[in-house]
Amino acid sequence: MTLRQKLAMNIKALANNTSYPKAAAIVIAIASTITLGYGMKKHLPGAIDAVQEYQRYTQECRVFLERVGTAGTIGVAEPELVKVVSFLKTNHLAQSFEYKDLQANLAYLKSQPDNSLMPGAIKESISKNTVAIEEAQTKKLNQDLKSLFSLEIAGSVMALAIAALIIKEENDN
Repeated sequence: MTLRQKLAMNIKALANNTSYPKAAAIVIAIASTITLGYGMKKHLPGAIDAVQEYQRYTQECRVFLERVGTAGTIGVAEPELVKVVSFLKTNHLAQSFEYKDLQANLAYLKSQPDNSLMPGAIKESISKNTVAIEEAQTKKLNQDLKSLFSLEIAGSVMALAIAALIIKEENDN
C-alpha cells in the first residue's frame, strides 16, 4: 500500500468518526487562527511603533518643547527647537500645522542674535503647539491600541464558539 493510499484511508476514517459540530469546531479553529494571525501581523507592528513613538515623544520632544518655552534667550531656545522640528519631521508630521508653525518660529529665532530675549509670542505659540502635538500623539496611540483590542475581542469570541461546539459534541456523545 502506498503512502497516498494510507493517507486517504486515514482521512476517510477520521471523517467517518467526526461529527458535524466537531468538524465545524475544527474549521472555525483553523479559520480563526489564520484570521487572528493576519490581524496581528497587520496591527501589532503599528501598535508597537505607536507606543515607542509616544514614549519617545514624552521622553524627548516634550522636554525640548518645555525647555524652549522656558528659555530666557534665543541662544538657549534655538538648539532645543531644532530637536523638536527634527523629531516631527522623522515621525512623518512634516505636513502638520504644528510642524510648519514651529519651523517658522525656528526661522525667526535663527535670524535674531543669540543673546536676544525670547519673544513672548513665540513662547505662547510653542505652548499651544506642545498641547496640540501631545493630543495628536495620544490620539494616534489610542487608535492603534483600539485595533489590537478589537482583535483580542474577536479572538475571544472565536475561542468561545469553538469551546461551545466542542462542549456540544461532548454532550451529544
